[in-house]
Amino acid sequence: YKLIHFVEGYENEQRCIDIVPSSWITYDVVSDHLMTIFMPLPYTTESTEILHCLVKSKSNPPTSWPSYKVNLVGDAKNYKSAVNKLKLLNSKEYAYSTSSDHGKIRSLADKKSYKLKAVKPTNKDHEKKLLNVPSLDSESDNDNNDCSKVTDCKCY
Repeated sequence: YKLIHFVEGYENEQRCIDIVPSSWITYDVVSDHLMTIFMPLPYTTESTEILHCLVKSKSNPPTSWPSYKVNLVGDAKNYKSAVNKLKLLNSKEYAYSTSSDHGKIRSLADKKSYKLKAVKPTNKDHEKKLLNVPSLDSESDNDNNDCSKVTDCKCY
């Protein structure tokens, strides 16, 4: 689970923080921000129960929900721990398992991790192209790369 701080979308709140499954967070290459799909306002008792159920079970959020820019302010291995850490965020800026002095560094490292995941498919394709080397015994290579044609060899 990740504890998130909404950067925008909840302007009426002083500091709006909540819990989401890690899988709800994505990196937006265009805006250079982390994003999460989240239930839009206004909340009712029923909608809040649905939200908590989806988060607790790590279910996928409805695709009709909007995406919001977020910053990461903590993490937790289970829902109960996430709820406890959420309470800590009333008095602290970050709620990671490590020292709170390193919260900002940890938040930036988490963002970088999501960023790398977002651009990784492109890098994998590039890596495949780079590693696509023709075999030495292929006919077309032998015709085009005849070593006997090389006349300017130097030994060092």
